[in-house]
Amino acid sequence: MACNALIKLNINYKVNLSWIWLHYKQQIKMKEIITIAGLIMVLSACKKDQPKEANYFAFGSAYGECQGNCANFFLIKDINLYPDDMNYFSTPLKFKNDALSAEKYNLVKHLLDSFPSYLKNNPNQTFGCPDCYDQGRIYIKL
Repeated sequence: MACNALIKLNINYKVNLSWIWLHYKQQIKMKEIITIAGLIMVLSACKKDQPKEANYFAFGSAYGECQGNCANFFLIKDINLYPDDMNYFSTPLKFKNDALSAEKYNLVKHLLDSFPSYLKNNPNQTFGCPDCYDQGRIYIKL
């Protein structure tokens, strides 16, 4: 009789382990479902960024091997044109607080309208080797 009780105990033990494993697997599946559902919700809420209209446009040129004012940059912001406030190229670009005349702004205001769409849609690009051979660089920032 003692042997039969031992066998029943082992059978119950195996059943309990099976129940625990089944319960554990269900919890894992539930966590996976919740995680996947959460990811779907987050990813469906994302949308591809559309190119923003520029609220400023900085452009100019600089030379590394020169003396004096080696940087000539301008900033178009709102309906004003601002000159740079630096002698050498460095980022972030620095501009004076006082705008240039409306006449000078009128000379460059068309640049935003005629700016190549390829460059607008492909930001953060470098072409060639800017100022590698003391040839200067042209810098544009939208």
